[in-house]
Amino acid sequence: MSDEIPYDVLVERLTRQHELTVQTDDGTTAAQRDALLVQLRDAVFGGSDRGGAPANQSKMPMNAAALDLYTLIDRQIAEVWAAAFGRVPGSERPEVLVAEWSAKVDPFTIVRYSSPETIRVWSDRFRDKVEQVIWTLDETSPYNLLSRWHRAISELFDPPRLMTNPAACVSCGARESYRRLDGQSVKSTALVIELDRISNRPKEVRCLVCESSWGPELFEWLNRAIEKNEEAQHADVNKS
Repeated sequence: MSDEIPYDVLVERLTRQHELTVQTDDGTTAAQRDALLVQLRDAVFGGSDRGGAPANQSKMPMNAAALDLYTLIDRQIAEVWAAAFGRVPGSERPEVLVAEWSAKVDPFTIVRYSSPETIRVWSDRFRDKVEQVIWTLDETSPYNLLSRWHRAISELFDPPRLMTNPAACVSCGARESYRRLDGQSVKSTALVIELDRISNRPKEVRCLVCESSWGPELFEWLNRAIEKNEEAQHADVNKS
């Protein structure tokens, strides 16, 4: 995986205030940033969850995409924390639970958690197939899970420049992916190409379904693997 971030740095960025290098018109400068999980919660509630709103004032979500992501990550955090500690977590904030959980588990063992999956099922009411979100059991390492949370929150606030790729993923075989955006299911290709913001050159290819990713040093191998995969699939179609 390209551009890997150390385990302790992922934990710090997700759970604590941290320093980042920011590009400005005058060059680069250091800036303090809140924990990513705190930033995400502020995006959901407009900052009122920090105690700025009156106690009797209801907190209305301000950002549907942030709400979807916060709900997903909050659920996954509670699941992996409960598995590690053998009990249901209390009312602690997600960033507290992540700090406790990440300190207890081995970064590269396997943990299990729920993931949403969009499927199309037949509806007698609409006499057509409709989209339905189901929760399935998934597994990965704590390092990978922290990386996914870090990437998802970072890209919510600073979306990367992406190009789609209709080829099937060479790792999982998926061609299509679905994600929740503003409460709706949005369809995309499984493979996407992230472009560098300055040079506009491809910097990473990744699968939105299985989270596999390939850096520039693997682009030549990936192109050959995709070509072989496509040829094999076309051969299978011609046989049938």
